[in-house]
Amino acid sequence: MLKIDGARGNFENSKYFHHIRSKIIELFEFGEEIVENVNEIIQKEFKSDSAYKICVHTRNGDFATFSFGESKADQVGPAIDRIIGHLPSFTV
Repeated sequence: MLKIDGARGNFENSKYFHHIRSKIIELFEFGEEIVENVNEIIQKEFKSDSAYKICVHTRNGDFATFSFGESKADQVGPAIDRIIGHLPSFTV
């Protein structure tokens, strides 16, 4: 368990967590059984398909509420195109 006691500040800043980075990574690692199960599913579902899979998660509610800027289709589309443009291309 990771407990932050009496701390105040901007927890999006890595300086608050850098000293315990390895512990945080360890806490969020999947167990061996989960990794094995997922690898089996990947092999079954995708077999020899080596194409990239991209999943886009957009946030609207809290980002719009707190003026962080909501995700807009005219921005997300070009962002995906940019990502795809940076991926190595494969000839099939």
